[in-house]
Amino acid sequence: MRADSQAFARRHWPALAVAALTAVLAADHLLWLEHSRDGFPFDVDESRYAGFGLGLHDRFAADGLSGFWDAWSELQDFAPLLPLTSVPLFALFGDGQTTILSAQLPFFVALVATAYLLGARLASPATGALVALAVAASPIAIDFTRSYHFAVTSGALLLASLYALLASERFSRSGWSIAWGVLLGLTALSRTMTVALIPAQLLAAAWLLAAEPEQRRRRLAHAAAGLGLGVAVALTWYAANWDNVLDYLTNSGYGSASTAYGPDRSPLELGYWTAEWSSAVRGDLFLPLGALLSASLALGAALLVREGRAAHARGRIGDAALRFLRSDLAIVLFVAAWSYLALTSSRNEGVGFRMVFIPAAIVLAGCCVHRLPWRRVRVALVVGIVAASALNLVVKSSLAPGVARRTVADLPLLGDSIVIDRGGWIQRYVTSAGVEVEPGSPELPESQRGWLPAYRLIVASVRRQRPVPGFVPVTAIAVYEPLFNQFDLTLAGTSDFDESFYAVGLARPEQPSHPQGYEAQLRSGLQPNLLVTVHPARSSFGEPPPPQAVIERASRRVGFEPIARQELPDGRYATLWLLDPRGR
Repeated sequence: MRADSQAFARRHWPALAVAALTAVLAADHLLWLEHSRDGFPFDVDESRYAGFGLGLHDRFAADGLSGFWDAWSELQDFAPLLPLTSVPLFALFGDGQTTILSAQLPFFVALVATAYLLGARLASPATGALVALAVAASPIAIDFTRSYHFAVTSGALLLASLYALLASERFSRSGWSIAWGVLLGLTALSRTMTVALIPAQLLAAAWLLAAEPEQRRRRLAHAAAGLGLGVAVALTWYAANWDNVLDYLTNSGYGSASTAYGPDRSPLELGYWTAEWSSAVRGDLFLPLGALLSASLALGAALLVREGRAAHARGRIGDAALRFLRSDLAIVLFVAAWSYLALTSSRNEGVGFRMVFIPAAIVLAGCCVHRLPWRRVRVALVVGIVAASALNLVVKSSLAPGVARRTVADLPLLGDSIVIDRGGWIQRYVTSAGVEVEPGSPELPESQRGWLPAYRLIVASVRRQRPVPGFVPVTAIAVYEPLFNQFDLTLAGTSDFDESFYAVGLARPEQPSHPQGYEAQLRSGLQPNLLVTVHPARSSFGEPPPPQAVIERASRRVGFEPIARQELPDGRYATLWLLDPRGR
């Protein structure tokens, strides 16, 4: 029995190593969340997404499936898969911040496992293990596994659907064909921007059907069944929200509004085509790992050109090209290139957008290393990738606080490139809000641990207000800044699991220095009966801060009176205003 176990371990060591690595890293992520995020701020998008997930749980607990379905179908401008998959965690473990953020861990596991499976399929199990290590150790995967964003969710599902497409063996296997369609539908639900990436797999599927003439009718039926199920999965949400998604893609994604989310480059410049990869090397992979992966891809491309020339010299270039185009490697290359170009053609740089092509690029780099005929070069690249990945993991680990915190190299062409950096997305976000954070530190100032309790105290004050029978609180927020906005209060209120809490933000009128514009908002629309102002207000994501004194003057004209004050962690204070029911 022991000999059989040893033989099994020797035969399957890459898969076992990846399983052990994934388990250790998932545990480390959980420890990091508990130590470095529990009680600290969410960013504004995390508050929106997690608040929706908590709202789904509330509606299901209160009204069953009908209430859940109504909440699921409500208009949103973000895809709802991560909030949906968070509901069982909320039901089992409550609404703690670590519980909310740990909802990303299953997608991290799926991402690493699928990277291994793709690498093993395209090259070898050992290459699969190398690819899985590099994906797991990429800083973009580490940072967004520790957040409530959609980067890892969309990246994992896009890679999983790609693997299912290949595993269907040109749609000859019904199970994998159906899995491909369902995973593609879930990919569409993982992030609205993935709608621009799905055509790549549809075109690849059409090519696989066309390139194999045998049993085409049977394979077409499998593909149609899978695709039909995928469409049905996606329509559970897109049927009610397709117009929002279309508006997002044609404006913020590829329209005029996209200019607000990234630089404007000309397609005639080389930098236009290399910007996404250079940004990935500088900040998403860090320089050591990014440089080694770039070298691997470059050598693989050179090898492909050399093989093409050799085939041309033998007069077999057509056969060689067709053989390559029918290979799994060509499908992965096509999907990765499509994803890359889809991001390149949009000026919207988004949050973690590059996660949709980086794992596939790492898979391709691993396959390039595997195919290199030069043993010393191959060994050097493998050792380098393992060492660079280990460096990233150690630097980002929750158990290594003493390592160097941040090192940046200024390089020709690339510019400032991160070598190591313990800090992550949430540290950069809090810094952008004007809070002093030690560069590269994973530790936020202890004062920042008080934001969520402060939000909850404000919400508790709102809920205590019952000036007349039947009073329903409608709360307006006079600021929209990184660490204080309506989504933060909505999250804090909804996390009580007893009733949904909604807050709205006051829009900036054409003349923000005059009270009339604010007064008109307070008298119309949702007609809020509660108002929250903050002194002093900070800039709202690059815009000047709303004039709180002007807003308060407008609110007094409408009939609001201050009733409570709450100190904020940064030394400021928030004031709660109640509308006298006779004020209108």
